[in-house]
Amino acid sequence: MGSTRRLLYYGYAVSEEWLLYEATKQGIRSEAPHVDITRMCGIILTEAGLFLKALPVRVSGSTADGAEPRTHWCFALASTDPRDSLPNPRRKGNPPVLTECYQLLKSNLGLDHEPCWYPCVL
Repeated sequence: MGSTRRLLYYGYAVSEEWLLYEATKQGIRSEAPHVDITRMCGIILTEAGLFLKALPVRVSGSTADGAEPRTHWCFALASTDPRDSLPNPRRKGNPPVLTECYQLLKSNLGLDHEPCWYPCVL
């Protein structure tokens, strides 16, 4: 039997509640919260200039506020998944994530820390 690698995503994690709150502030409301979250993620990535350059993915862990570990949404800037198009630190010759790529995202999310690695929720 082959070994299983844990997929990791590098980025900023926010709670589902935060995304729904931000969606409400933007006037996004539907009967399906997952639709609101998807739309809000698209807006956030577009405003940061990262649409199609970063991925919103479900991850497990604590956010910077020290909350209990649970499932969050991560705006992933890199990953260890060989199937996506994000920078991968394990892939030879892959460019690193540049600071200017995530500074606006960090600012728009109201965060004051650098991106972190989070395990993927499958």
